[in-house]
Amino acid sequence: IGSKQNKELNTAAKKIIAEDLFSTTTNEFSQVEEIEFGKNYVFFTILISFDIASQKVIDAFLDKISKEKGIL
Repeated sequence: IGSKQNKELNTAAKKIIAEDLFSTTTNEFSQVEEIEFGKNYVFFTILISFDIASQKVIDAFLDKISKEKGIL
């Protein structure tokens, strides 16, 4: 997922993204497998239960990071 404003992700933003991704997936019966940061993007792999729609987990994460915190 890339930054809409093409702004660089600093260390604090990366920490917030990782924490929020872990808290979102824990609440949605899924598990973070890998997180990789680039200059202005985050690439992640998550394992999601068959009972959960994958878009639901991604939307919950994006709502928290984009709308609430304005990072991505």
